[in-house]
Amino acid sequence: MLLTGPEKRLVVSVTGPQVDDVHVQVLGAAAAGAIAELRLDLWEDPNPSALLALESRPPMLVTDRPVREGGRDSAEDAVRLARLAAAGRGGAEAVDIEISAWQAARDLDFGKAQRLVSHHIFEPGVADVDSEIARLRSAGADAIKLAVMPRDIAESLRLLESQRLIDGPATLIGMGEYGTITRVLGAAYGAGLIYAAADSGDAAAPGQVPVSAMRDLYRFERVAREGVEAWFGVVGDPISHSRSPELHNLAFEHLKLPYCYVPLRTRDLGILLEALEPHPCRGLSVTLPHKEAALRLAAEADEDARRIGAANTLTRRASGGWLAQNTDAPAIVAALGGASALSGRRALVLGAGGVARAAVRALTVSGAEVTVCNRTFERAASLTRDLGGQVVRSVGPDVTEWDVIVNATSLGMSPSVETTPLPDGRFRAGQVVFDTVYAPAETRLLMEAASQGATAVRGTEMFLQQARRQLEIWTGREAPMGAWRSRF
Repeated sequence: MLLTGPEKRLVVSVTGPQVDDVHVQVLGAAAAGAIAELRLDLWEDPNPSALLALESRPPMLVTDRPVREGGRDSAEDAVRLARLAAAGRGGAEAVDIEISAWQAARDLDFGKAQRLVSHHIFEPGVADVDSEIARLRSAGADAIKLAVMPRDIAESLRLLESQRLIDGPATLIGMGEYGTITRVLGAAYGAGLIYAAADSGDAAAPGQVPVSAMRDLYRFERVAREGVEAWFGVVGDPISHSRSPELHNLAFEHLKLPYCYVPLRTRDLGILLEALEPHPCRGLSVTLPHKEAALRLAAEADEDARRIGAANTLTRRASGGWLAQNTDAPAIVAALGGASALSGRRALVLGAGGVARAAVRALTVSGAEVTVCNRTFERAASLTRDLGGQVVRSVGPDVTEWDVIVNATSLGMSPSVETTPLPDGRFRAGQVVFDTVYAPAETRLLMEAASQGATAVRGTEMFLQQARRQLEIWTGREAPMGAWRSRF
Protein backbone atom coordinates (compact mmCIF):
# COMPACT_ATOMS: atom_id res chain seq x y z
CA MET A 1 0.00 0.00 0.00
CA LEU A 2 1.15 3.53 -0.79
CA LEU A 3 1.33 4.87 2.77
CA THR A 4 1.78 1.76 4.85
CA GLY A 5 4.31 -0.37 2.99
CA PRO A 6 7.92 -0.68 4.13
CA GLU A 7 9.28 1.21 1.14
CA LYS A 8 10.39 4.83 1.67
CA ARG A 9 8.88 6.95 -1.08
CA LEU A 10 9.88 10.21 -2.71
CA VAL A 11 6.94 12.61 -3.15
CA VAL A 12 7.04 15.39 -5.75
CA SER A 13 4.76 18.33 -4.95
CA VAL A 14 2.83 19.29 -8.10
CA THR A 15 2.22 23.01 -7.62
CA GLY A 16 1.08 24.07 -11.11
CA PRO A 17 -0.38 26.62 -11.18
CA GLN A 18 -1.54 26.26 -14.78
CA VAL A 19 -2.77 23.04 -16.39
CA ASP A 20 0.31 22.70 -18.61
CA ASP A 21 2.57 23.12 -15.59
CA VAL A 22 0.67 20.43 -13.73
CA HIS A 23 1.09 17.92 -16.56
CA VAL A 24 4.83 18.60 -16.87
CA GLN A 25 5.34 18.20 -13.12
CA VAL A 26 3.32 14.97 -13.00
CA LEU A 27 5.43 13.56 -15.82
CA GLY A 28 8.53 14.59 -13.87
CA ALA A 29 7.29 12.72 -10.82
CA ALA A 30 6.66 9.63 -12.93
CA ALA A 31 10.16 9.82 -14.45
CA ALA A 32 11.63 10.04 -10.95
CA GLY A 33 9.67 6.99 -9.81
CA ALA A 34 7.98 9.20 -7.22
CA ILE A 35 4.51 9.80 -5.86
CA ALA A 36 2.85 12.93 -7.26
CA GLU A 37 1.34 15.13 -4.55
CA LEU A 38 -1.43 17.08 -6.28
CA ARG A 39 -1.55 20.42 -4.44
CA LEU A 40 -5.01 21.50 -5.49
CA ASP A 41 -4.86 24.68 -3.39
CA LEU A 42 -2.02 25.96 -5.59
CA TRP A 43 -3.68 25.25 -8.95
CA GLU A 44 -5.75 27.66 -11.02
CA ASP A 45 -8.23 24.83 -11.69
CA PRO A 46 -8.32 22.49 -8.64
CA ASN A 47 -9.80 19.52 -10.48
CA PRO A 48 -7.59 16.41 -10.69
CA SER A 49 -10.10 14.12 -12.41
CA ALA A 50 -8.38 14.15 -15.82
CA LEU A 51 -5.02 13.26 -14.24
CA LEU A 52 -6.53 10.49 -12.14
CA ALA A 53 -8.01 8.96 -15.28
CA LEU A 54 -4.68 8.70 -17.10
CA GLU A 55 -3.72 5.12 -17.93
CA SER A 56 -0.04 5.66 -17.29
CA ARG A 57 0.55 7.88 -14.29
CA PRO A 58 2.47 7.87 -11.01
CA PRO A 59 0.70 7.09 -7.73
CA MET A 60 -1.13 10.19 -6.55
CA LEU A 61 -1.57 11.78 -3.13
CA VAL A 62 -4.18 14.55 -3.28
CA THR A 63 -3.81 17.57 -0.99
CA ASP A 64 -5.96 20.71 -0.66
CA ARG A 65 -4.19 22.71 2.03
CA PRO A 66 -6.12 25.44 3.90
CA VAL A 67 -4.65 28.87 4.60
CA ARG A 68 -4.45 28.13 8.33
CA GLU A 69 -1.87 25.38 7.64
CA GLY A 70 0.25 27.20 5.10
CA GLY A 71 -1.83 26.51 2.00
CA ARG A 72 -3.83 28.87 -0.21
CA ASP A 73 -7.34 27.46 -0.12
CA SER A 74 -9.65 29.79 1.82
CA ALA A 75 -12.77 27.71 1.13
CA GLU A 76 -14.80 26.15 3.94
CA ASP A 77 -13.60 22.74 5.10
CA ALA A 78 -16.74 21.12 3.67
CA VAL A 79 -15.80 22.31 0.17
CA ARG A 80 -12.18 21.19 0.45
CA LEU A 81 -13.06 17.82 1.93
CA ALA A 82 -15.63 17.22 -0.81
CA ARG A 83 -12.86 17.71 -3.38
CA LEU A 84 -10.61 15.24 -1.56
CA ALA A 85 -13.40 12.69 -1.25
CA ALA A 86 -14.18 13.00 -4.95
CA ALA A 87 -10.48 12.49 -5.74
CA GLY A 88 -10.43 9.36 -3.56
CA ARG A 89 -13.47 7.92 -5.28
CA GLY A 90 -11.91 8.91 -8.60
CA GLY A 91 -8.91 6.65 -8.04
CA ALA A 92 -6.39 8.64 -6.01
CA GLU A 93 -4.18 6.30 -4.02
CA ALA A 94 -4.14 8.61 -0.98
CA VAL A 95 -5.51 11.88 0.38
CA ASP A 96 -4.02 14.30 2.93
CA ILE A 97 -6.42 15.57 5.61
CA GLU A 98 -5.36 18.12 8.24
CA ILE A 99 -5.94 17.10 11.85
CA SER A 100 -8.11 20.20 12.34
CA ALA A 101 -10.54 18.87 9.68
CA TRP A 102 -10.36 15.21 10.66
CA GLN A 103 -13.65 15.05 12.55
CA ALA A 104 -15.51 16.64 9.64
CA ALA A 105 -13.99 14.07 7.26
CA ARG A 106 -14.90 10.97 9.26
CA ASP A 107 -18.22 10.24 7.55
CA LEU A 108 -17.09 11.00 3.98
CA ASP A 109 -16.49 8.33 1.36
CA PHE A 110 -12.90 8.48 0.08
CA GLY A 111 -13.19 5.35 -2.02
CA LYS A 112 -10.12 3.14 -1.75
CA ALA A 113 -7.78 6.01 -1.02
CA GLN A 114 -5.59 5.72 2.05
CA ARG A 115 -5.74 8.64 4.46
CA LEU A 116 -2.79 10.68 5.67
CA VAL A 117 -3.51 12.95 8.65
CA SER A 118 -1.21 15.96 8.86
CA HIS A 119 -0.41 19.07 10.85
CA HIS A 120 1.75 22.01 9.76
CA ILE A 121 3.11 24.50 12.31
CA PHE A 122 4.73 27.59 10.78
CA GLU A 123 5.47 29.47 13.99
CA PRO A 124 9.24 29.25 14.57
CA GLY A 125 10.26 26.62 17.08
CA VAL A 126 9.54 22.95 17.62
CA ALA A 127 6.81 22.42 20.20
CA ASP A 128 6.16 19.21 22.12
CA VAL A 129 6.75 16.80 19.26
CA ASP A 130 5.72 13.74 21.27
CA SER A 131 2.33 15.30 22.09
CA GLU A 132 1.76 16.30 18.46
CA ILE A 133 2.64 12.79 17.28
CA ALA A 134 0.30 11.24 19.86
CA ARG A 135 -2.54 13.55 18.75
CA LEU A 136 -2.03 12.65 15.09
CA ARG A 137 -1.84 8.94 15.80
CA SER A 138 -5.04 9.04 17.83
CA ALA A 139 -6.92 9.99 14.65
CA GLY A 140 -6.56 6.43 13.39
CA ALA A 141 -5.42 7.35 9.87
CA ASP A 142 -3.23 5.14 7.72
CA ALA A 143 -0.20 7.41 8.19
CA ILE A 144 0.75 10.67 9.90
CA LYS A 145 2.77 13.73 8.88
CA LEU A 146 4.03 16.55 11.10
CA ALA A 147 5.81 19.59 9.62
CA VAL A 148 7.36 22.24 11.87
CA MET A 149 9.66 25.26 11.50
CA PRO A 150 12.95 24.70 13.37
CA ARG A 151 14.74 27.74 14.76
CA ASP A 152 18.14 26.09 14.41
CA ILE A 153 19.81 22.90 13.25
CA ALA A 154 19.71 21.40 16.76
CA GLU A 155 15.91 21.30 16.63
CA SER A 156 16.07 19.50 13.28
CA LEU A 157 18.45 16.93 14.73
CA ARG A 158 16.02 16.32 17.58
CA LEU A 159 13.28 15.81 14.98
CA LEU A 160 15.35 13.08 13.37
CA GLU A 161 15.76 11.43 16.75
CA SER A 162 11.98 11.50 17.24
CA GLN A 163 11.53 10.08 13.74
CA ARG A 164 13.76 7.13 14.56
CA LEU A 165 11.64 6.26 17.61
CA ILE A 166 8.23 6.25 15.91
CA ASP A 167 6.53 2.94 15.22
CA GLY A 168 4.29 2.86 12.16
CA PRO A 169 4.01 4.99 9.01
CA ALA A 170 5.04 8.54 9.90
CA THR A 171 6.92 11.50 8.45
CA LEU A 172 8.42 14.35 10.49
CA ILE A 173 9.63 17.35 8.50
CA GLY A 174 11.65 20.41 9.45
CA MET A 175 10.77 23.25 7.08
CA GLY A 176 13.11 26.01 5.97
CA GLU A 177 16.90 25.89 5.56
CA TYR A 178 17.46 24.54 9.06
CA GLY A 179 15.22 21.61 8.20
CA THR A 180 16.98 20.47 5.02
CA ILE A 181 18.65 17.61 6.87
CA THR A 182 15.25 16.13 7.80
CA ARG A 183 14.43 15.88 4.09
CA VAL A 184 17.81 14.58 2.94
CA LEU A 185 18.26 12.02 5.73
CA GLY A 186 14.61 11.49 6.68
CA ALA A 187 14.33 8.12 4.93
CA ALA A 188 17.45 6.85 6.74
CA TYR A 189 15.77 7.66 10.05
CA GLY A 190 12.49 5.98 9.11
CA ALA A 191 10.34 8.64 7.43
CA GLY A 192 7.91 7.02 5.00
CA LEU A 193 7.41 9.99 2.67
CA ILE A 194 10.12 12.42 1.57
CA TYR A 195 8.69 15.54 -0.06
CA ALA A 196 10.60 17.25 -2.87
CA ALA A 197 9.96 20.17 -5.19
CA ALA A 198 9.28 19.62 -8.88
CA ASP A 199 12.24 20.70 -11.00
CA SER A 200 9.96 22.80 -13.16
CA GLY A 201 7.82 24.33 -10.42
CA ASP A 202 7.86 26.25 -7.18
CA ALA A 203 8.44 24.54 -3.85
CA ALA A 204 5.22 23.75 -2.02
CA ALA A 205 6.82 24.37 1.37
CA PRO A 206 9.89 26.28 2.55
CA GLY A 207 13.06 24.24 2.29
CA GLN A 208 11.87 21.62 -0.18
CA VAL A 209 14.80 20.26 -2.19
CA PRO A 210 14.31 19.83 -5.97
CA VAL A 211 13.62 16.21 -6.92
CA SER A 212 16.68 16.05 -9.18
CA ALA A 213 18.92 17.09 -6.28
CA MET A 214 17.30 14.52 -4.00
CA ARG A 215 18.01 11.77 -6.52
CA ASP A 216 21.32 12.82 -8.05
CA LEU A 217 23.04 14.89 -5.35
CA TYR A 218 21.75 13.21 -2.19
CA ARG A 219 21.29 9.73 -3.72
CA PHE A 220 17.78 9.21 -2.37
CA GLU A 221 17.33 5.69 -3.74
CA ARG A 222 20.43 4.42 -1.95
CA VAL A 223 19.57 6.22 1.31
CA ALA A 224 15.98 4.92 1.22
CA ARG A 225 17.00 1.38 0.35
CA GLU A 226 20.09 0.92 2.51
CA GLY A 227 20.06 3.77 5.02
CA VAL A 228 23.39 5.39 5.88
CA GLU A 229 26.17 3.88 7.96
CA ALA A 230 27.45 7.38 8.73
CA TRP A 231 26.96 10.91 7.50
CA PHE A 232 29.07 14.05 7.18
CA GLY A 233 28.32 17.71 6.63
CA VAL A 234 29.48 21.22 5.90
CA VAL A 235 28.88 23.76 8.66
CA GLY A 236 28.50 27.47 8.10
CA ASP A 237 26.18 30.47 8.16
CA PRO A 238 25.10 30.94 5.42
CA ILE A 239 25.63 27.55 3.81
CA SER A 240 23.19 27.16 0.92
CA HIS A 241 25.85 28.31 -1.59
CA SER A 242 28.32 25.56 -0.66
CA ARG A 243 29.30 23.05 -3.32
CA SER A 244 30.85 20.68 -0.78
CA PRO A 245 27.76 18.37 -0.76
CA GLU A 246 28.12 17.94 -4.52
CA LEU A 247 31.80 17.13 -4.16
CA HIS A 248 31.65 14.64 -1.29
CA ASN A 249 28.45 12.87 -2.33
CA LEU A 250 29.99 12.35 -5.76
CA ALA A 251 32.99 10.77 -4.03
CA PHE A 252 30.79 8.52 -1.91
CA GLU A 253 28.97 7.36 -5.04
CA HIS A 254 32.23 6.78 -6.91
CA LEU A 255 33.71 4.83 -3.98
CA LYS A 256 30.43 2.99 -3.27
CA LEU A 257 30.39 4.11 0.36
CA PRO A 258 27.13 4.02 2.41
CA TYR A 259 27.49 7.65 3.47
CA CYS A 260 25.75 10.96 2.86
CA TYR A 261 26.98 14.55 3.10
CA VAL A 262 24.60 17.38 4.01
CA PRO A 263 24.60 21.16 4.51
CA LEU A 264 24.28 22.24 8.15
CA ARG A 265 23.48 25.87 8.81
CA THR A 266 24.04 27.01 12.38
CA ARG A 267 24.74 30.24 14.21
CA ASP A 268 26.37 28.40 17.12
CA LEU A 269 28.81 25.57 16.45
CA GLY A 270 28.82 24.49 20.10
CA ILE A 271 25.06 23.89 20.08
CA LEU A 272 25.40 21.86 16.87
CA LEU A 273 28.19 19.66 18.24
CA GLU A 274 26.17 18.95 21.36
CA ALA A 275 23.08 18.06 19.31
CA LEU A 276 25.15 15.67 17.15
CA GLU A 277 26.01 13.41 20.09
CA PRO A 278 23.38 10.68 19.38
CA HIS A 279 23.81 10.83 15.61
CA PRO A 280 26.22 8.87 13.36
CA CYS A 281 27.93 12.03 12.11
CA ARG A 282 31.65 11.27 11.74
CA GLY A 283 33.05 14.44 10.24
CA LEU A 284 32.39 18.08 9.42
CA SER A 285 33.80 20.55 6.92
CA VAL A 286 33.83 23.93 8.66
CA THR A 287 33.49 27.23 6.87
CA LEU A 288 32.78 30.83 7.87
CA PRO A 289 32.14 31.98 10.52
CA HIS A 290 32.96 28.89 12.59
CA LYS A 291 36.62 28.03 11.85
CA GLU A 292 38.03 29.60 14.99
CA ALA A 293 35.25 28.10 17.13
CA ALA A 294 36.00 24.67 15.63
CA LEU A 295 39.52 24.86 16.99
CA ARG A 296 38.39 26.15 20.37
CA LEU A 297 35.70 23.48 20.84
CA ALA A 298 37.79 20.51 19.74
CA ALA A 299 39.32 18.06 22.19
CA GLU A 300 42.47 17.77 20.05
CA ALA A 301 44.04 19.70 17.18
CA ASP A 302 46.82 19.20 14.64
CA GLU A 303 49.81 21.52 14.29
CA ASP A 304 48.48 23.37 11.24
CA ALA A 305 45.20 24.20 12.97
CA ARG A 306 46.96 25.38 16.14
CA ARG A 307 49.43 27.59 14.28
CA ILE A 308 46.85 29.04 11.89
CA GLY A 309 44.37 29.55 14.73
CA ALA A 310 41.48 27.95 12.88
CA ALA A 311 40.21 24.58 11.70
CA ASN A 312 38.24 23.69 8.61
CA THR A 313 37.87 19.98 9.44
CA LEU A 314 36.40 18.21 12.46
CA THR A 315 36.60 14.45 12.86
CA ARG A 316 34.80 12.52 15.57
CA ARG A 317 37.17 10.63 17.83
CA ALA A 318 36.38 7.10 18.99
CA SER A 319 37.21 8.20 22.52
CA GLY A 320 34.81 11.13 22.38
CA GLY A 321 35.08 14.74 21.31
CA TRP A 322 36.39 16.07 18.02
CA LEU A 323 39.78 16.32 16.33
CA ALA A 324 40.35 19.71 14.67
CA GLN A 325 42.53 19.90 11.57
CA ASN A 326 43.26 22.45 8.89
CA THR A 327 43.44 21.04 5.38
CA ASP A 328 43.64 24.47 3.75
CA ALA A 329 47.42 24.77 4.28
CA PRO A 330 48.35 21.41 2.69
CA ALA A 331 45.80 22.14 -0.05
CA ILE A 332 47.61 25.36 -0.93
CA VAL A 333 50.94 23.54 -1.05
CA ALA A 334 49.45 20.90 -3.36
CA ALA A 335 47.78 23.51 -5.57
CA LEU A 336 51.11 25.28 -6.01
CA GLY A 337 52.95 22.15 -7.06
CA GLY A 338 54.27 20.83 -3.75
CA ALA A 339 56.80 21.97 -1.18
CA SER A 340 59.80 21.36 -3.48
CA ALA A 341 58.38 23.82 -6.00
CA LEU A 342 58.08 26.50 -3.30
CA SER A 343 61.35 26.19 -1.41
CA GLY A 344 63.43 29.34 -1.76
CA ARG A 345 60.79 31.13 -3.83
CA ARG A 346 59.71 34.67 -3.07
CA ALA A 347 55.99 34.77 -2.32
CA LEU A 348 53.50 37.61 -1.89
CA VAL A 349 50.30 36.96 0.04
CA LEU A 350 47.48 39.49 -0.33
CA GLY A 351 45.14 39.56 2.68
CA ALA A 352 45.35 38.76 6.39
CA GLY A 353 42.24 36.72 7.14
CA GLY A 354 41.85 33.00 7.70
CA VAL A 355 42.77 31.96 4.17
CA ALA A 356 45.80 34.26 4.24
CA ARG A 357 46.95 32.67 7.50
CA ALA A 358 46.67 29.24 5.89
CA ALA A 359 48.61 30.49 2.86
CA VAL A 360 51.42 31.95 4.97
CA ARG A 361 51.63 28.76 7.01
CA ALA A 362 51.76 26.66 3.81
CA LEU A 363 54.44 28.82 2.20
CA THR A 364 56.69 29.22 5.23
CA VAL A 365 56.76 25.49 6.08
CA SER A 366 57.62 24.85 2.43
CA GLY A 367 60.64 27.13 2.66
CA ALA A 368 59.34 30.14 0.74
CA GLU A 369 60.27 33.74 1.60
CA VAL A 370 56.91 35.30 2.40
CA THR A 371 55.73 38.90 2.24
CA VAL A 372 52.23 39.88 3.37
CA CYS A 373 50.26 42.91 2.24
CA ASN A 374 46.85 43.79 3.62
CA ARG A 375 44.59 46.83 3.63
CA THR A 376 44.90 46.94 7.44
CA PHE A 377 48.63 46.96 8.19
CA GLU A 378 48.33 45.83 11.81
CA ARG A 379 46.45 42.66 10.86
CA ALA A 380 49.20 41.75 8.44
CA ALA A 381 51.85 42.50 11.06
CA SER A 382 50.03 40.32 13.59
CA LEU A 383 49.89 37.49 11.06
CA THR A 384 53.62 37.61 10.38
CA ARG A 385 54.41 37.75 14.10
CA ASP A 386 52.44 34.53 14.52
CA LEU A 387 53.56 32.65 11.42
CA GLY A 388 56.67 34.32 10.05
CA GLY A 389 57.38 36.41 6.99
CA GLN A 390 57.60 40.15 6.51
CA VAL A 391 54.96 42.77 5.91
CA VAL A 392 54.68 45.70 3.49
CA ARG A 393 52.14 48.50 3.58
CA SER A 394 51.38 48.42 -0.14
CA VAL A 395 52.48 47.03 -3.47
CA GLY A 396 52.45 48.76 -6.80
CA PRO A 397 51.10 47.43 -10.07
CA ASP A 398 54.51 45.92 -10.91
CA VAL A 399 54.66 42.66 -8.93
CA THR A 400 57.27 40.92 -11.07
CA GLU A 401 59.78 40.69 -8.19
CA TRP A 402 57.77 37.87 -6.61
CA ASP A 403 57.83 34.32 -7.92
CA VAL A 404 54.49 33.36 -6.36
CA ILE A 405 51.48 35.59 -5.72
CA VAL A 406 48.51 34.40 -3.67
CA ASN A 407 45.27 36.38 -3.52
CA ALA A 408 43.71 35.46 -0.18
CA THR A 409 41.14 38.27 -0.27
CA SER A 410 37.58 38.11 -1.59
CA LEU A 411 38.27 40.64 -4.34
CA GLY A 412 37.09 39.24 -7.65
CA MET A 413 34.46 36.96 -6.12
CA SER A 414 31.05 36.79 -7.74
CA PRO A 415 29.11 39.01 -8.16
CA SER A 416 31.95 41.59 -8.06
CA VAL A 417 33.83 39.87 -10.87
CA GLU A 418 35.36 43.09 -12.24
CA THR A 419 37.36 43.74 -9.09
CA THR A 420 40.96 42.61 -8.54
CA PRO A 421 43.50 43.09 -5.74
CA LEU A 422 46.07 44.20 -8.35
CA PRO A 423 44.52 46.71 -10.79
CA ASP A 424 46.71 47.16 -13.86
CA GLY A 425 49.01 44.48 -12.47
CA ARG A 426 52.23 43.73 -14.36
CA PHE A 427 53.23 40.07 -14.32
CA ARG A 428 55.90 37.99 -16.03
CA ALA A 429 56.52 34.58 -17.51
CA GLY A 430 57.60 31.97 -15.00
CA GLN A 431 55.57 33.60 -12.25
CA VAL A 432 52.78 31.66 -10.50
CA VAL A 433 49.60 33.56 -9.62
CA PHE A 434 47.12 31.74 -7.40
CA ASP A 435 43.65 33.12 -6.66
CA THR A 436 41.86 31.42 -3.75
CA VAL A 437 38.54 32.78 -5.07
CA TYR A 438 36.78 29.93 -6.90
CA ALA A 439 33.55 31.58 -8.01
CA PRO A 440 34.11 32.46 -10.79
CA ALA A 441 36.76 29.92 -11.71
CA GLU A 442 38.51 32.43 -13.99
CA THR A 443 38.87 35.68 -12.08
CA ARG A 444 40.02 38.95 -13.56
CA LEU A 445 43.33 38.56 -11.69
CA LEU A 446 43.99 35.16 -13.24
CA MET A 447 43.02 36.24 -16.74
CA GLU A 448 45.29 39.30 -16.62
CA ALA A 449 48.20 37.28 -15.21
CA ALA A 450 47.83 34.53 -17.81
CA SER A 451 47.66 37.05 -20.64
CA GLN A 452 51.15 38.25 -19.61
CA GLY A 453 52.68 34.78 -19.50
CA ALA A 454 52.28 33.92 -15.83
CA THR A 455 50.98 30.52 -14.73
CA ALA A 456 47.45 30.97 -13.36
CA VAL A 457 46.21 28.60 -10.63
CA ARG A 458 42.48 28.54 -9.98
CA GLY A 459 40.91 28.60 -6.55
CA THR A 460 38.97 25.48 -7.47
CA GLU A 461 42.24 23.55 -7.17
CA MET A 462 42.56 24.53 -3.52
CA PHE A 463 38.91 23.63 -2.97
CA LEU A 464 39.46 20.18 -4.46
CA GLN A 465 42.73 19.59 -2.61
CA GLN A 466 41.37 20.50 0.82
CA ALA A 467 38.36 18.25 0.20
CA ARG A 468 40.67 15.47 -0.99
CA ARG A 469 42.48 15.55 2.33
CA GLN A 470 39.20 15.62 4.27
CA LEU A 471 37.94 12.56 2.42
CA GLU A 472 41.16 10.68 3.16
CA ILE A 473 40.96 11.62 6.86
CA TRP A 474 37.36 10.45 7.17
CA THR A 475 37.39 7.33 5.00
CA GLY A 476 40.99 6.28 4.43
CA ARG A 477 40.24 6.26 0.71
CA GLU A 478 41.73 8.25 -2.15
CA ALA A 479 39.55 10.95 -3.63
CA PRO A 480 38.30 10.51 -7.21
CA MET A 481 40.14 13.58 -8.46
CA GLY A 482 39.39 12.83 -12.10
CA ALA A 483 35.65 12.67 -11.44
CA TRP A 484 35.85 15.83 -9.36
CA ARG A 485 37.78 17.82 -11.95
CA SER A 486 35.32 16.81 -14.66
CA ARG A 487 32.56 18.42 -12.57
CA PHE A 488 34.35 21.49 -11.18
